[in-house]
Amino acid sequence: MKLKTVKPFIAATLILASLSGCLGKDCLSKQATKPRHLKQLLKTNKCISCRLGDANLSGADLRGADLTDAKLVKANLDGANLQGANLSQAELSWEDVNYGAGENGYIGPPTSCQIDVSASLKGANLSSANLNEANLENANLAGANLSGADLADANLTDVELLGANLKGANLDGTDLFGVNLTNANLEGVNLERIDLSNANLDNSILKKANLTVANLTEADLSGANLSGASLNKSVLGGVDLRGANLTEADLRGANLTEADLRGANLTEADLRGANLDKSRLNGANLTGVNLKQTNIEFANFSNSILSASNLQGINIKLANLEGVNLEGANLEGANLGLANLEGANLRDTNLNNTNMQQVSISNQLNKWEGAKYNKKTNFPEGFNPKDQKMILIPLH
Repeated sequence: MKLKTVKPFIAATLILASLSGCLGKDCLSKQATKPRHLKQLLKTNKCISCRLGDANLSGADLRGADLTDAKLVKANLDGANLQGANLSQAELSWEDVNYGAGENGYIGPPTSCQIDVSASLKGANLSSANLNEANLENANLAGANLSGADLADANLTDVELLGANLKGANLDGTDLFGVNLTNANLEGVNLERIDLSNANLDNSILKKANLTVANLTEADLSGANLSGASLNKSVLGGVDLRGANLTEADLRGANLTEADLRGANLTEADLRGANLDKSRLNGANLTGVNLKQTNIEFANFSNSILSASNLQGINIKLANLEGVNLEGANLEGANLGLANLEGANLRDTNLNNTNMQQVSISNQLNKWEGAKYNKKTNFPEGFNPKDQKMILIPLH
């Protein structure tokens, strides 16, 4: 045999050997269903460590079934009722892929099965099910009911959860990288310290969810309902929160650098100590919001509502506040140096000790009636507060 044909011959021999199991790797059994295991499950509702790789269980009534450590890597469970079932440590996904190539372009020894499969659970009822440590990577759970389910330490990488119900589910230690949670219901779920960076959560329900210290960097939360949610010290850099509902949300110490909050509702939200540097809040509703000691340098608040808000001691230097409604807001001790206040409504605001030097204003468009100031308030050059019917408050 000529030398130039030896390597291809060996490669072909190794591939054939792997397929026949000569290399000790069984590439088929995980995907296959053992008939006696399927029969056992349907008869007893219990099948621990069973091989149900490609079983068709769509629409099956498996309420309370014990499928601990079961192999369901290609199973069809669409519309199945698995309420209260035990799927702890179950395998609903299997990947054994080698993307590398051998030396000089030859395919190396077949050390993998070149298989990437996952189960389908579209619309399945998994309410109160035990999925502790289950492998669900790439599985399709669109529209599934996972309310009250235990998903602690489960692998949900790249799982499809479009419109899924996860209300009250336990997601402690769960890997949610790349998960699609569009329109999903996560009301009241504990997501403390979880990594949801780049996740798709648009129009999802996160009402009263715990997202304390969570990583939501560049996540899509447009149109999401986060009312009453805890986002204390969470990382929200570059996040998309356009049109989101954040009423009464706790955002203390949150990092919202370059976040997009255009048109969002932040009524009564607590943003004390948050970083809103370069964030966009055009047209947002911030009525009654607490922004005390918050950094909003370079932020864009044009045409937003900040009436009755607390902006005490904040840094609004270089911020865009054009056309903003600040009526009744507390701006005591705030730094508005170089900010744009053209056309803003500052009626009945507290401007004691406020720095307004070099701010951009228009005496014709701005509204100042009833605003309070003291001798430590720094106005732009040529500005006369008396002409604007403002009220001088004596220093104590």
